[in-house]
Amino acid sequence: MDNDFLDARIERTKTLIVIYEDAIERLETNPDRYASYTIETAQTRETVTKSNLSQIKAALAGLENRLVTLEARRSGGSTYSRPGF
Repeated sequence: MDNDFLDARIERTKTLIVIYEDAIERLETNPDRYASYTIETAQTRETVTKSNLSQIKAALAGLENRLVTLEARRSGGSTYSRPGF
């Protein structure tokens, strides 16, 4: 794959990881203050609640796995992956 493409995907994935971590942090640390949190990406806007935490955490785990894979491809290495469940 083209290194410029991989670099762009890596940066985009890192940005999404921060967005999802922020949502989890808000909903877990301040449940009385924040009943919901809006996740805004460049393409979508989604309002999530504490009941969505397991889905958000699963999505975060997927993003973290994607980041490891992309970084390995970028550096020319190989990866071994396993399901997160």
